[in-house]
Amino acid sequence: MQKIKNRILDRMAKAHLTKAEVDFILEISHYQDDYGKVYGVYYRKICAAINISYQTFYVTMASLCDKGLIRLEKAHYGDWDIVIQDNDFSYKGAMEEGYVSTGHDIFYNSKFREMKANEKLLAMMLMRSCGNNRKCFMSVERFYENYCRMFQVTVRTLREYLGRLRKYFSFHIRNKSYVIVPMSEIYKDTSPTDLQNMQSHLGQVVCRRDHLVFTKESLKETVKLLLQYGERLKPQIHRKFVSAVHTSIARANALTLDKRKWNRILNPKFVHKIILE
Repeated sequence: MQKIKNRILDRMAKAHLTKAEVDFILEISHYQDDYGKVYGVYYRKICAAINISYQTFYVTMASLCDKGLIRLEKAHYGDWDIVIQDNDFSYKGAMEEGYVSTGHDIFYNSKFREMKANEKLLAMMLMRSCGNNRKCFMSVERFYENYCRMFQVTVRTLREYLGRLRKYFSFHIRNKSYVIVPMSEIYKDTSPTDLQNMQSHLGQVVCRRDHLVFTKESLKETVKLLLQYGERLKPQIHRKFVSAVHTSIARANALTLDKRKWNRILNPKFVHKIILE
């Protein structure tokens, strides 16, 4: 569910986020479930993905929590379950409230990731305004009035933002209005799909949490269950999959009291059986 609701985007703009804070939310949005929850957020993975230090990870996470944009749940000693507040798509009509897809290629682009926080937020707002028509019109006067006030910057600074965003949008003035058109590169289908992201992320989570011993093939067969039973496991597919793998290890070692002596070999067939149950 690579989506951020319009109202969340507006909150992000009003919260005056740092570059790390914007990147943090964009990154975890790639792995969230229908409720806006991300299982097993691991500091090393996030730091590597958005190029921040371990200290910045903890500062950023705490700041986003204080600003009411995320909620932390300590379900495992080695990582966090994080909820993007109010980014719930599980109920009927949620999609109609409006959202920006973070699955587009632009959000995986290394050059885009180097941009400033406000530049990224402005890009997302322009994508929202262009919508399915992929074109929007806004009077020049209104454009500068709205976004200068929103980001609390000068006209000169906003023009600098537009200059850097010309890699992704074309801006033309016609009859005192901006004609804004996203470049085709934004919407190319080369970035990972929701399912690919989910399989990769949850595979890493279960292996790390349960200290699994696995082969490339056994892990592949296990995460394939997400594709096979994805629809039946909804809406909490992430939680149910993580729970099934953990249960498979616990049951296989039910007679071994000392967890240090547990057999932690990943068994796709056993995980499959538990999912069926």
